[in-house]
Amino acid sequence: MEQGNPFFSIILPVYNAKQYLSTCIDSVISQSFTDWELLCVDDGSFDGSSDILNGYNSLMHRYIKIIHKENEGVSVARNIGLKKAKGKYILFCDSDDIMLPQSLQYIANALQQNPVDYLRFEYKTIDADGNDLYPNYEAKRRKQYNGKVVDAATCIEKIVRKEFFLWSGVFKRGIIEKHCIEFLPGCTYNEDTLFMLRYFMFCKCNTYINYIAYGYRKFPNAVTASFTEKNYQGVKQVFTKAIALYNDSGLQMQKAIKSVVESLGLRICQYAIEHNRHDDIMETSSFCCIKPLNMEWILIKTLTYKKIYRLLPVIEIMRKIARRIW
Repeated sequence: MEQGNPFFSIILPVYNAKQYLSTCIDSVISQSFTDWELLCVDDGSFDGSSDILNGYNSLMHRYIKIIHKENEGVSVARNIGLKKAKGKYILFCDSDDIMLPQSLQYIANALQQNPVDYLRFEYKTIDADGNDLYPNYEAKRRKQYNGKVVDAATCIEKIVRKEFFLWSGVFKRGIIEKHCIEFLPGCTYNEDTLFMLRYFMFCKCNTYINYIAYGYRKFPNAVTASFTEKNYQGVKQVFTKAIALYNDSGLQMQKAIKSVVESLGLRICQYAIEHNRHDDIMETSSFCCIKPLNMEWILIKTLTYKKIYRLLPVIEIMRKIARRIW
């Protein structure tokens, strides 16, 4: 790390991540670019993760900062990391994922040449053993924007493309601090979507580099592979707050945010139908069916919730097919 504040602050929330934690941290330590700090926020782990973190801290206290706290969830853990961060740019990492070799150097070079508000890079999906999984279909669609500088609405629609993954982009700490942007405490599903939407409200220039910098480890039993009542309530919160952002936006951003809100609304309706939450279906549909943008809501617009129930499985199949051919 150079004198003064680091170029990157990497925020790593940790909760019972013993199996892959060392692999994750080692992937950061082994980077050729060294102007960074790693903020590890231990969210009340009890599986030995705390001991692993303390071991790294004793060896690399100049680079690695350890924060131990009681369990309050990933959103609170990330917020604490943001408050402690000193870097010019913020990166997020999950404790079972990896930064690929030379990634920080490549990203830093891109930012030094073009100091944008948000920089998006690519990722690959890996399995429990680190082997590559399925192709990144969205990367093929983003490729045409490589090196281009775009506004926030275009970035959401053409570059992010509903992949609101914190770990696939770089954020300016100054923007986060100036506008008090933080994660929604207690929210465990789509909390990253809301954070990024809030951030994009203040972004003027954004870019994309077609460079694979991150390895996202996918598990069949991950939190994103199941959908619980707690997840459902979290999405409803994000849905409501995203609508508030929509109402505070100009026309171009409204279109971008509306598309995201419709995707959240579809998730709400899927769960609400399965659990007979008819009021939630009607409340969600009332907004999403106003000049719908996504294919799903265009089809749903004229149907009752009983017909929606029959249509949703068909829509899901259509989405999977479209993702591979468009």
